Amino acid sequence: MTGGFSISNLPFIDRTILAVGVPTSPKFHHIEFDPAYSINAPTQNPKLQSNPEPVSSSILNLSVDQINILKAKSNKDHGPTTIKFTRFEILAAHIWRCLCKARGLSNDQVSKLYIPINGRSKFNPPLPSRYIGNMIFICTLNAFSGDIQLEPLNITAERIHNALTRMDDEYMKSALAYLKQQPDVTVLKRDSQMFKCPNLNISNLLHMPIYDADFGWGRPIFFRPVTVSDGLTYILPTPSNDGSLYLLINLETPHIQLFKKLFYEI
Repeated sequence: MTGGFSISNLPFIDRTILAVGVPTSPKFHHIEFDPAYSINAPTQNPKLQSNPEPVSSSILNLSVDQINILKAKSNKDHGPTTIKFTRFEILAAHIWRCLCKARGLSNDQVSKLYIPINGRSKFNPPLPSRYIGNMIFICTLNAFSGDIQLEPLNITAERIHNALTRMDDEYMKSALAYLKQQPDVTVLKRDSQMFKCPNLNISNLLHMPIYDADFGWGRPIFFRPVTVSDGLTYILPTPSNDGSLYLLINLETPHIQLFKKLFYEI
């Protein structure tokens, strides 16, 4: 409307369609709603507990050549595989490994990875394209830090691939059934504390039309989320539209430089 165009498709706002086909009880154990993990041996220093480390934000650029090198490395690490991993799956595996190392996590420390996904096209039947409102489900998986740091990159990518594949119509409707059973769903609300060390959240915004948002004065030249919280990570397209990407990483300040070093050692 700000660009002077008329609306040809009116927004669809009927949320009752989300209840179609939802079972009376969940069919799966939904680990995405389980409590986040904490460090095995939290500090006993009360001064450090009341004054947590500051968090820094950094944007790292990854060129097409670097992405291809990372793909080749993952194939070399594990040998031939019938699974064709997406660049997100390989990159998420690399980020998870680098994060475990940069944070200095012990081998027996469990780390929880959260990946928000768009459930619109995965619903059966799919939601109308005109549907207005978020349809975000959280793909979640747990692993020992030692496994993530030591196993071939393709093994970690396969963990992520399998978790994402699990997020189908049946699983998402089971998640809705779980939520319907809760007397107070607000206790399940996600907050930044869930993603702090030893956990992380990786949001894939590569297919979001960020740089198509022309409000009448031209395309955007730069975009970034502004929330700064430990473990909150975004993979973003670049305005050049050449296949390169940005990684926006928020970490406790002492971990940032080591993460950068590890991230580019591909």
